[in-house]
Amino acid sequence: MDWGLARRSIAWLRADGEAIAVFREARGLLALQGVSLYQPSGLGSVVADVSVEPLPGSPEWLAYRGLERRVAWRVVERDPWRALSLALAAPRRAFETLSVGVDPGKLCAVSVVADGFLLRAWKTPCRILGSSLAAFLGRIPHRRAVVTVGSGPGVVEAVSSLSEASLEYGVADESWTTSRPALWRPLRHLKDRDLAASATIALTSSSRRRAMI
Repeated sequence: MDWGLARRSIAWLRADGEAIAVFREARGLLALQGVSLYQPSGLGSVVADVSVEPLPGSPEWLAYRGLERRVAWRVVERDPWRALSLALAAPRRAFETLSVGVDPGKLCAVSVVADGFLLRAWKTPCRILGSSLAAFLGRIPHRRAVVTVGSGPGVVEAVSSLSEASLEYGVADESWTTSRPALWRPLRHLKDRDLAASATIALTSSSRRRAMI
């Protein structure tokens, strides 16, 4: 999926705590990629490309159950990250490739690119990188995942943790990542230098694979 062609709207009808946390974390980053992730106001008809439906029996399920849905696809999933992923991948039921970039330092900065979408960027202690990443990837429907670790000061601890979690990885020279211009709009949203570096690693490794195919 090309950055410039990722245009869709997702109506987020979930209001439980975990779903709201995912909504708040993802909304700004996805907006820079042409994705409108929004919560409908009022009780008019829901108009969007995709709707992430409320959990059955929840207060919002009762509130929205009689509303007209003018959507192409509906997603009903308990796990909010899985629900968001299916909304982005629709009409497919999984992403083809998750490209993961890791910038290891005092903490490991991690970015996950899902078929061209910068889905998430976060930090975790390098000693638990493997378990943290494996847990997140397990929530995202995908056919394959490729993990690339930059050659930063925490690389030994990072790759050891990935190995303990049985995650395959490659190591790349990251000397150019901090000086590389922000060619992708989502990188300009990542004010944290380490997160921007991890996203650059993921995006660049993804671009290189496409060029080789």
